[in-house]
Amino acid sequence: MSKLSDLIIEEQETGKRASLTSEQATTKPTEPTHPSENWSTYWKLCLDVVSAAGDVAGKDKLAINFRDPQKRHSVKGVVDKSFNGELSSIIDKRADYIRIFFMRVDTLNDFALKLHLDQIPGMTLMGMLVDGDVREKFTYHIKRHIESSHPPYELDELPARKFRKSR
Repeated sequence: MSKLSDLIIEEQETGKRASLTSEQATTKPTEPTHPSENWSTYWKLCLDVVSAAGDVAGKDKLAINFRDPQKRHSVKGVVDKSFNGELSSIIDKRADYIRIFFMRVDTLNDFALKLHLDQIPGMTLMGMLVDGDVREKFTYHIKRHIESSHPPYELDELPARKFRKSR
């Protein structure tokens, strides 16, 4: 029997055609062809870390408001619906989000090593990203870096960098 039935024809960016067997097409890893693809991946991982820090901060704020008798009425409905009215459920969910945050920091640090960047301690990032305004600034600038294919640098350098104001 002929192997022609197993061939897959792919069009590449150059317009040339390459034929691969179906086995080759599924097992060949795709490596980024341009450094900016790695840069984009790095910035997306940074965005994931910022997002995870926001999840932790949200649960912190919810728990603080639930503990405060003067603010409890404003969050009681959410806590009753999502956490069965129990503070321990909020704390358990917060612990889950903390684990996710540190896993994302580890992923970011592993990828940073591939780009020859320094690793950033998770506690340093957590301390920087506690404030919602800081997270918003980080998110804004990271998205801009993704759009412009900006070369990566360590995430903890972001506050010290000067940025042009957009028009």
